[in-house]
Amino acid sequence: MSWISESIATLKALSSAEHAPVLGAYPSINIDFVPPASVLLVYGFPGNKATQRLGVNKYGVPFHPPFHAAVTIRDGLFHNVGQWRTDMDIRSLFKSTRRVDALIYSMDEPQRREIVRAAELDTSTPKLGLNITDYGISQFLNFGFSFIRDGDDPVCSVDVVKIMAVGGIECSGLPANDTAPWDIQIFAMDHPREIEIRTLWVGDDYHP
Repeated sequence: MSWISESIATLKALSSAEHAPVLGAYPSINIDFVPPASVLLVYGFPGNKATQRLGVNKYGVPFHPPFHAAVTIRDGLFHNVGQWRTDMDIRSLFKSTRRVDALIYSMDEPQRREIVRAAELDTSTPKLGLNITDYGISQFLNFGFSFIRDGDDPVCSVDVVKIMAVGGIECSGLPANDTAPWDIQIFAMDHPREIEIRTLWVGDDYHP
């Protein structure tokens, strides 16, 4: 596909509403029982409509896809790439229009400690000028326009794959730089023996 054809297809995907069914909720889990080195997937609004529309309209995801992925660390926090890789309270994700699933991976304690440590060390320094975030803008654009080169800063799902790999945990069937949040979800659905999927939060107003 030429860059012109791909651009037209991507712009059409972005301008069209995504019509895909919502995944049924998984067994619920309380925030206090989500172990460190789990992965959170966030669906709904406020979120990234572009990610969700690309997932369904360009990549054929058969369900309403998550727009964000993150690794849990400790004390009810998750590692949030994009704002100079800040560690944030998991409850900050709990909006009435959102759903949050937790993916719990089979691992031993040394693996868990390695992953948490990798997330805690994954920091960067705020920059001046126009560089107001370290989110991988060019890498995000690469999902829709493959002729745009991947940048050095990662998007959320790429960061998750790389951090989990430090502890020897595979969470995507694709290379890190090609992984979107829905790829992490699909991989978990395909590996139920190794990965437990639980629903952490469903807001009263959640819908695609």
